This record gives sequence, structure tokens and C-alpha cells, in this order.
Amino acid sequence: MLCCALFLIISCASTYLALITSKSVKLNTFYNEDEDKTVVLFPMVHVNKPEFFEDVKIKLDSLRRDGFLVFYEGVAVVDSTMYSKENYDTLTLKARKLFGFNFQSKTYSSKENKSLPKAIHNDKYIAQNRDIIGIKDEDVNVDMSVVEMIEVYEQKYGKIKLEDCDFTTPLNSKFKCDRLPNYLDIMIMTRNDTILSHLYKESHKKIALVYGERHFDFMRGALQKQGGYIWLEKQ
Repeated sequence: MLCCALFLIISCASTYLALITSKSVKLNTFYNEDEDKTVVLFPMVHVNKPEFFEDVKIKLDSLRRDGFLVFYEGVAVVDSTMYSKENYDTLTLKARKLFGFNFQSKTYSSKENKSLPKAIHNDKYIAQNRDIIGIKDEDVNVDMSVVEMIEVYEQKYGKIKLEDCDFTTPLNSKFKCDRLPNYLDIMIMTRNDTILSHLYKESHKKIALVYGERHFDFMRGALQKQGGYIWLEKQ
């Protein structure tokens, strides 16, 4: 599982630098009185200082002890064992055209992956992963896979057409080819619908949701207007 919200850093690298000054995550608590259900949002910046991730880990452990079920973000990459080499290569290129960088790379956050902005390779910061924030086996991944996102995009907007630039640009080189139109609809709005569907259907009364901050820009409003939740506090 990789942290999908790296694509947000690609689109606004300068803004990203302004978001990683905090040493602690600012929790948002929502409550639905009719269902007696509490949702705590963990707005994440996926490349940050070690102190930030340690704070996330501590707070998640505290909520688990208080009976919270943890939902977390994690987009599954294309499994090379499930496809022919030709189909795998095509899906990899389609994913890059959707994300704007090489998402398949096992070294996606390393200096070898030049498709990412230089800001990500700042030695003061580290990339989020499951271990660093203490995600456990009993926690629940509520996200889409790369293949699912490609399938939804093609259902809504037609088959992704790869161009000469896509084929000739090495995967880990800076990606200067044309991005897909409407990519944010899939990467933000469609994934938000997936998250909210899991939240509304979940019978557990206490949920901690660990996801990228950009998703919560939209989700806070949806929880209040559509889900019947009240925003209690920022902690």
C-alpha cells in the first residue's frame, strides 16, 4: 500500500512546504446523535517531520484503547503477478498519466524517483507508511486500488489514450506529458464517496479515519450536510 495523497504534493509542492511545520496532527471530532456514532478525522500530510508521525501513532493508540476502529488510506498498486507483462506495463503508464508521477515504483519516495518534486527529498522530512504511524493488522483499509481507479475513470470519461510522450519518458524521470482531464474527480471525489460509504455502513460506533488533509476539505461538509454529523471540536 502506498500513500496516494503524494499526488497532491505534485500539484501544489509550494503549499506542501507550508503544511509540514506542525509537530502534531490536529484532530477533528464529529458526532451523530441519532446513531450515537463518533468519527475522529486525522488530517494527514504524507511527507512530514518524524515528530508529526509519532504524534499520530500515539493518538491512534490512545483512541484504540478507547474502543475506536481505525480506518486508513492506502491505494494498492498494480500486482504484476496478476497480468501479462504487456497489460502490466500499460496499466503502469495509465496510472502515471492519472497520478502525474510514477506511483508503481517500490522506491516511490526515494531520490531514484525523479518524477516526484524535489521537496519530497528534503532530508528533514520522511514519507508516511503503515509502520511509522502504527497501523495494525486489525485496522481497516478503506480505499481504491490503482486498477479500480483506472476502471472508474475509463467508465466515466472513456479509454485512457497513451501518447508517444508516455511511452518514451522513463518511469522515474520527471513527467512532462499531458495529464488526464478530470483526474481530481477520480482521485478525490470518487475516493471520498468510497470512504463515506464505508463510514455510513460501519456498525462500529467509534471510528478514527486516517487520510490526507485534502480529502477532508470536502468530507467535513459531507459529514455535516449529508451524514447528520455535528463538528464538535478541533483538538
